[in-house]
Amino acid sequence: MLGGLPLVDRLFNPVLSAMRSVALFAWLPLITAWFGLDDTAKVVFVSVAAFFPLLLATRQGIAQLPPTLREAAYVLRLSPRHTLSKLVLPSVMPPVFSGLRLALMHAWTGAIGAEYFIPSGAGLGA
Repeated sequence: MLGGLPLVDRLFNPVLSAMRSVALFAWLPLITAWFGLDDTAKVVFVSVAAFFPLLLATRQGIAQLPPTLREAAYVLRLSPRHTLSKLVLPSVMPPVFSGLRLALMHAWTGAIGAEYFIPSGAGLGA
């Protein structure tokens, strides 16, 4: 919805940009306060680390769809579900996979940081 609807993009883009500009390890005190010192906190931390690269790549890919695809969907009278499955998703796959590659790198860094900064008895080292 962020890439496809300009109104939603204008509403949520400032909030997401502000949340993305916060350093990754600055989320640690909040996450440990909310989720404790358990494996749940580590999973949430890694998820936060991987979320923003994937979201931004997907949003950018949808926003840069060629207008001819929208015209083709209109001319063919495709339903929104068919437009999404037959036109939007195949054309947005390259940015999504590049976002997944970036998200994997951020998740790896986040996993190492979570193991280092969130103390628990079990983990990668244990």
